[in-house]
Amino acid sequence: MELLLNTLKWSAVVGAAALVLWLLKPRMDRRYSPKWRYWAWLGLAAALLLAPVPWGKLLPEETAIAAPVVVEVPYYQVTVGDMTGLRAQSYREGDDPQKVLPPDRGEGSLFNASSREELAAAYRTSGVVITAETALTALWLAGGVCFLLYHAVGSWLFLRRRRRWSLPPGAELTETYEALAGEMGIAHPPALRLCREVGSPMVAGLLRPTLLLPETAAEGTALPFILRHELTHYKRRDLWYQLLLLLAAAVHWFNPLAHLMRRWAASDLELTCDEAVMAGADAAVRRSYGEALLASLHRQKGLERAALSTHFYGGAAAMRDRLWNLLGSGARKRGALALAAVLILTLLAACAVRVSQTQPPVEEPLTAEELADWQEKLSSRELNGFVIRLYTDVRYLPLYEVFYNGAGISCNPTDEEYEAIRDDLGDDPDTDITVIRDGDVAAFLDRYTGYTEEDFRCGLRGWRTLEDHDARYTVHGDTNYCGVNVLSGTKQGDTVTLELELPGGNGSGGVTGGTMTIEDGKIRSFTNPLYSAVEAMAWNYVDTAARNLETNDWITPAEGGTVPEGTKVLDRYISGLWSYSSYEIDGKTWSVWWLEYRLKPEDMSKVIFAGGMSEEDGWVTESSSMGSPIFIVSEDGQGTVKLEESTYDGTVRENGWTWEEYIACRLVLGMDIGYRLGGWPEIDTPFLLDLKNGHNTWAMDWQDTARSYLVQAGYVDAGELRVTRTFDCETAWDCDQSMLAEADWDGKTITLFMSHVTYNDLPFWQVNGVLTGDGSVTLTAGETFYQKADFTLAPGKTADLGLDGKKLSNGNYGISKVQVFWNEEPGGATFFTREAIAAQWGEDSKDYYTESPYEDGGLVLEDFNFDGYTDIGLQGWISASNLPRYLWLYRPETGNFQYALCVNGELTLDPETRTLTASSVDQAGAVQYQERYQPDETGMLYLARWDALRYENGKYVPQSSETYDREGNVISSGVGKMSVRTAYRQVLEDFLTNRTLPLNGEDQPVGAEEDLTKNLFSILDVDGDGREELLLEYVTAQPMAGLTTIVYDYRDGELVTEFSEFPDLTFYGNGVVTAGWSHSQGLAGDSFWPYTLYRYDAATDAYVRAGMVDAWDKTLRNTDAGGDPFPDDVDKDGDGLVYYIMTGGMYERKDPVDGPDHQAWLESYTAGSQPMEILFLSLTEENLALIEYGDVFSVPPLAR
Repeated sequence: MELLLNTLKWSAVVGAAALVLWLLKPRMDRRYSPKWRYWAWLGLAAALLLAPVPWGKLLPEETAIAAPVVVEVPYYQVTVGDMTGLRAQSYREGDDPQKVLPPDRGEGSLFNASSREELAAAYRTSGVVITAETALTALWLAGGVCFLLYHAVGSWLFLRRRRRWSLPPGAELTETYEALAGEMGIAHPPALRLCREVGSPMVAGLLRPTLLLPETAAEGTALPFILRHELTHYKRRDLWYQLLLLLAAAVHWFNPLAHLMRRWAASDLELTCDEAVMAGADAAVRRSYGEALLASLHRQKGLERAALSTHFYGGAAAMRDRLWNLLGSGARKRGALALAAVLILTLLAACAVRVSQTQPPVEEPLTAEELADWQEKLSSRELNGFVIRLYTDVRYLPLYEVFYNGAGISCNPTDEEYEAIRDDLGDDPDTDITVIRDGDVAAFLDRYTGYTEEDFRCGLRGWRTLEDHDARYTVHGDTNYCGVNVLSGTKQGDTVTLELELPGGNGSGGVTGGTMTIEDGKIRSFTNPLYSAVEAMAWNYVDTAARNLETNDWITPAEGGTVPEGTKVLDRYISGLWSYSSYEIDGKTWSVWWLEYRLKPEDMSKVIFAGGMSEEDGWVTESSSMGSPIFIVSEDGQGTVKLEESTYDGTVRENGWTWEEYIACRLVLGMDIGYRLGGWPEIDTPFLLDLKNGHNTWAMDWQDTARSYLVQAGYVDAGELRVTRTFDCETAWDCDQSMLAEADWDGKTITLFMSHVTYNDLPFWQVNGVLTGDGSVTLTAGETFYQKADFTLAPGKTADLGLDGKKLSNGNYGISKVQVFWNEEPGGATFFTREAIAAQWGEDSKDYYTESPYEDGGLVLEDFNFDGYTDIGLQGWISASNLPRYLWLYRPETGNFQYALCVNGELTLDPETRTLTASSVDQAGAVQYQERYQPDETGMLYLARWDALRYENGKYVPQSSETYDREGNVISSGVGKMSVRTAYRQVLEDFLTNRTLPLNGEDQPVGAEEDLTKNLFSILDVDGDGREELLLEYVTAQPMAGLTTIVYDYRDGELVTEFSEFPDLTFYGNGVVTAGWSHSQGLAGDSFWPYTLYRYDAATDAYVRAGMVDAWDKTLRNTDAGGDPFPDDVDKDGDGLVYYIMTGGMYERKDPVDGPDHQAWLESYTAGSQPMEILFLSLTEENLALIEYGDVFSVPPLAR
């Protein structure tokens, strides 16, 4: 910032000095020669160029003198975040530049941090931070570069044009020029060229200077003066002087005074050059020189010039000053003292002012007394509620928790209040009553947060209101008090930061500490890097839930149905985010986070309440049939936080597991675990009776149970059993102990998950999960599994892909749920296979799993719709001869995957034509079916073409085909013969390759020299008969009379020439065609072009000529070729035009009509039909390949 501020300071000071010089010019010119200003401008330009140099750092420190005037510029920055939007900050002395309220939503950039410290810093400045220094410096440099480029390119173009149109001088002029250069002591003068494109003599070109002389100035008495003047410029190196001024203006392009100074200096440059030319000359010579200047005004063509060039003429105002300087100035001083005074005063002014940016306040540790004071405050009932939960913004802290223990403002109820409470509860409360009054709540919140109760999103939910007493109460007999230790703290300006330890945890479960921020005595946040990252994930989840309400994309409509209209979400907030458990597993810390949120729909009646969803006071809650949303998050030793899985609490609750078991077995090991009592040995009546009667005692010991399982599973002679992890089963159902054990067998390690369960008061051990050494899961029918795979959506966006499924009773594998967890940002995407199954087999289908012989469900990851994003395919079911797949397409507008369709057979992708082809065969292999899909304008796939090919003589040959538009309507079809479009393609390929054109049943050869790719074609039903026609615009024919547009029809396997005319055709939707003539008869000129009108006759399946139309424009001629006058009596609208409608087949101009009559005749045929918009493609091999791929002629073509 210092560089920019120094530049601004010098720009202001030097600009002011230049302005003073210009204002004093009339007075100073009477006493001093212009030469002193010539050097003054040079000095000021040098000061401008050196302005960015940090002179203060280059000078010895002991020589530094404090500036008497200091201007402070406040720090300013703008932060742009995906979720926080645009927020601006500034500070002056005493402010804290990092004092920013935590954003309402987390940012994806939090996940780029590699340590806790970096993560915390990323949170404080989440989003893209743009400081004023960065923005202004970039703008300054960009402006300077653009300024220089503009002038450099302009000068280059100027010289390039002038040199191109210049000529060498004649011998006499060359001799004069060289003699004059020798006289002036110039050994190597610039090249002399005569150029009629310059308006004044000038020297141009910095590296290769050229003296450009207008042809009109190459003779006469003024020529020696002109040459001497320009050579003086060259000798003094005035072009380099101008370069210095140009560079100064580029550095200070934002300062108009810098540009004015450059103009003033250019004027003084000419004055001093005149003085140098006339140095020692007598009055007569000066007068002759002045006459030469005056004469130049008459020759001047303009003032166009390059940035780095001289200009002898200049203009009337400049000439007046130059003449006065030559003839009327008298004796004047050289002005050395004036020059020194200007430069010294400018330097002193710059040194007297210092511009600096406000520095942030210094961060200092809190004293022992200050830490003890905060320890006492946060341990008190008054403020302890602020550490019961973590929050990045205090406004999301549930006030129920803050006032749970009274917060120092609670009181006993009055008798009237007690009676009101008793009436409200219906009985005497059997526990303590906590009462808080509304006024005390408002004062408390204002004192410690600076907010009102309405600012807190969760409010005092859970407290009951005493309407007539301006108070609220709650009844409970416990406490949420949280032990807290203040470990350290810092102070920066009015911001206090405390590092807190929570030895027993808090309402956020396994969280044992965090950072509290207090600004100006107001509590702002209590968070840590882990919570900040999880909150970012939560906001992403909430935004996705809101988007689902607005679009209903998660709903699969019934066949023929539509997706119900969604409703706009007006507001949203997180009402709860906490973790009750964390575990150290596999070198990482894993935590499980519960999420509660609220969405405010604009129209609750449009909300589709799926299973378990609920509404509360006009807000949609997070609840579902599977419970509340759960985030399973890992954190490694470097502080990197990652979302491992997003699920629901019912996932574990309904199966009876603990979260520790779920994470260790399913997520870390990838082990399949079923429900708690669903393991081996299977709980059935014989087993239970034997166990009750004292048999099956092996099930009472975990090692015996493990050995028995290994033997019956085929792992005979397995090695010693080892316990690798035990689990706390205090919260588990029907279980008091569980473990992971492993044994070696045949070079592999077999891992068992075992539970000690109780059923009907009978305790025994079960094997609930098995993992073999090669990583594959050993399953029994009906047990679920979880597969993980790497996934790349697009360059730079990767994810972990998770597949939920089970082993089916027939030994195959089924997938029911797919989850994608992004690596570079929070959140992910989830979809269920049920929607595809229901779309394929009907809503009554009881199946919720796909079917495949592969554990990954036949997973295929490809860009099926060619939009640059990877899509997902799964095998649908087992087929004897083909492989059916369900396809889900990624939708960037929603960030999720949408079920598209089911395709059958081998898949091939053609990016050039954007075609997905599914090839299948019948059971006998005699017929091959090809379904070709293309993306529509929304990116969804539609069936564009279907082909059936029969196997004959060792190959598949076409049997039948159909092409379709985007709505599924048949465009063309062929049965037992070539399809319409195949026939049209054959015609065009013959035309392009064999250079023959079918016309009225005969093949007409075309010229060998013609470039046939310049011809155009289209396929469209132009006559309204329900069949597509081929339109060929043959525009390369020679001579011009051969140009034609041909309309082909394909009827009953035969190609028919339906119509041909000069290629100036307009097709109407009802089968009418107007064909402009190749030549006009001349009476209307360009006012009207004659045409012939044809109509399609459905009875004869042909076009019939209805008439011809020509016109007469009175403005061109008053009489026709026969001498007959213009029929003014017919021209009732007075536009000077009459029309001739000829329906007899001969060209006869008689019975003229006026414009409205002509329009009525035309509309009697078009009948309100509008001209058709027809898309023509050039006749290339690439475009011919598109003919048979759907509705390509009704939309703008692809880039080709």
